[in-house]
Amino acid sequence: MFYKAKGLVTQHDNRYFQIERHRAYEKRRIEELSIDERR
Repeated sequence: MFYKAKGLVTQHDNRYFQIERHRAYEKRRIEELSIDERR
């Protein structure tokens, strides 16, 4: 039971990190597009 709970927490953490990484990627992409538009 404890192992299962731990596994769920790990899965949730991984998803959270994936979301954070995706947000950072989107933010960087938007900034790059803005720079391209200014030229």
